[in-house]
Amino acid sequence: MFVITNANNVVIAYGRMLEYKSNGYPWLVNEDISFVPEQVAVHEIESMPQGIAEIKFCYTAESGFYENPDWKEPTDNPYNLTDEQYRVIKDRVIDEIRQEVANVD
Repeated sequence: MFVITNANNVVIAYGRMLEYKSNGYPWLVNEDISFVPEQVAVHEIESMPQGIAEIKFCYTAESGFYENPDWKEPTDNPYNLTDEQYRVIKDRVIDEIRQEVANVD
């Protein structure tokens, strides 16, 4: 198993088969993804622990897998609004849709 990490040790990809293309780029065969060698580190590991997710975890040979300290769970609010702003907009849209549906003959 191979783990690909970026300069901050964040797991960006993993796969069972790795080859190197003629230009020297590491290539995860089954995922069909290549990487610029200067931008990543390739780690060969025995097995992938359950629950490891790209971006959510980091990896180093010394520390193994650990949760990315910069990871934040995705929210229903992809616009980075405050919760109050998001709720107001969402409620307005729901009200508008209800009105439209009610006016359909």
